[in-house]
Amino acid sequence: MKPTLDHYPVKLWIRVTLLALSFVVLLLLSSTNAVKLKDEYVPKPSQGELSKELKELIQQEHATAVGEIKTSLEQMDTWYHYKFILIGGVIALFLGHFSLLGKQEESAAPRSSERLLETVLVSNRTGAMLTLICVVAFVIDMHIRSNINGIQHLGQWISNYVEPVYLQASVDTAGVRFIPWETFIRLPKETSSTIYTISFSIQLHYMTMIGYILFLVVFQNVSMRNKRANRQQIAVIGFVLVHLSLLAFIIVAHTVRDTFNVGCFPLIPLKVCSLSGSQGSTYYVIAWLFLIVLNLPYLYPPLSRLHSGMRATEPEAATPNTSTDTI
Repeated sequence: MKPTLDHYPVKLWIRVTLLALSFVVLLLLSSTNAVKLKDEYVPKPSQGELSKELKELIQQEHATAVGEIKTSLEQMDTWYHYKFILIGGVIALFLGHFSLLGKQEESAAPRSSERLLETVLVSNRTGAMLTLICVVAFVIDMHIRSNINGIQHLGQWISNYVEPVYLQASVDTAGVRFIPWETFIRLPKETSSTIYTISFSIQLHYMTMIGYILFLVVFQNVSMRNKRANRQQIAVIGFVLVHLSLLAFIIVAHTVRDTFNVGCFPLIPLKVCSLSGSQGSTYYVIAWLFLIVLNLPYLYPPLSRLHSGMRATEPEAATPNTSTDTI
């Protein structure tokens, strides 16, 4: 009799709880943090009149920075489209391999579809496909977050070095002070909206999160159901590749230049806890380790089986010859 979910050593509600916790941790790992120029680099207000040459240089540099921001936004949009195309292509090839895109006989369709779906959810081929999807998604997300970091750097430069020059006499006829865009989007300066930060991350990395959760579902199934050592080895290799790619994404996404301070975590205000730019990924690496700990109940069984299989295949030590020759 084939095992079902009722025979699994881990209850279904535990699986759902761990998957939900993994999704929350991944959401926090994918979120963007507040970035602020260090106080020692913030320019002091200028009391004198700027020369014409300096104003022209500021205008030129400002136009260059705005052009760089526009280019980065276009690249982000292109990478996001690439993610859809590449992941969609992998899924289409996979579905075609399992003949899920073809027509089936009406009488056998429901039963065969159920069997096929069950096979897919416990297949190492599915795990390999989802591993590839997660790796590709994390690599593309690295490029997207690298562009976001560049945009943040340029925005900080504009709000601290360019816009203050034009704010010295920026009062309209009604007495309302004009606030330039880069300064405006950083108001209030001491706090930032955690809800907005998380919602922005969801729309940016939602496909990656779903792919990762599906990978964990299949990994759990393979870990609990497949007992063959070679299949366990493939599952463990996929788990390692996915989480190494996630670690690379964390370092790229949350590490900035040392001229900036970055928030420790999205739920903590910048004024409460901040780190130097090169150390910005410190707390996220800790959260990454916690994510691995959440999956230890399903990572330990294949590792123990692999270890037992390796010990069983070791050649037996040669027994010493105790016989003596007759004289």
